Amino acid sequence: MPSLDPNLAEYVRFAVTLAAILNPFAAIPFFLIVTREGSGLDRRTTAAVAAATVALILGGSAVAGDSV
Repeated sequence: MPSLDPNLAEYVRFAVTLAAILNPFAAIPFFLIVTREGSGLDRRTTAAVAAATVALILGGSAVAGDSV
């Protein structure tokens, strides 16, 4: 099975993370489809990146408050 171009893989990772931020429940099927050919480690890594991004954005928004 051919591997993804590194630029495309980065774009897919960004898209999954963005989808998780915007609507986490709608992102579940998207996440499963995008990562279906990846290993368990790839899925866990993608999920961890998405979770960390959400935590950083929510934390930053909570700290910055109305100034954002």
